Amino acid sequence: MDQNTAFLSVDYQHPRLIDYLRQGWIFSYQAIAVVAALFATMEASIITLAKTQEPASRLPLRFSSIPYQNAVLGLAYVALTLNVGAIMSALKIIDAIGRVAYRNAVKEPRPTPDASWPIQGPNALMRTYGVKGRVRFLMWHS
Repeated sequence: MDQNTAFLSVDYQHPRLIDYLRQGWIFSYQAIAVVAALFATMEASIITLAKTQEPASRLPLRFSSIPYQNAVLGLAYVALTLNVGAIMSALKIIDAIGRVAYRNAVKEPRPTPDASWPIQGPNALMRTYGVKGRVRFLMWHS
């Protein structure tokens, strides 16, 4: 087998509908990553605010009791962890969806959608073209 045989299909083009779905999903997950980053920034500022000591000359304005402060800190850490996970998942999804065209160009036989995809929706159609498994789990996670 010739070494360049796998790359004979450099001119491979997805159907336009697949490209439109890919672009839409990439834009959606970019937005998810940006919003999660904004939330993570907000949570980091809440953690900083909660951990900063009040000067002795002023009465505490932020928290009425230590248990309340600990609860806010705990929830802020949980939210920060979940938002960082959502950012990482969204970036991995963007990368995986971006590689769909390459994987299908070097894969034989070419993917053909099932006839029932209009009933099942865009998820079933994209599953045919390689958006499945770990990527689907990451989509659920984000």
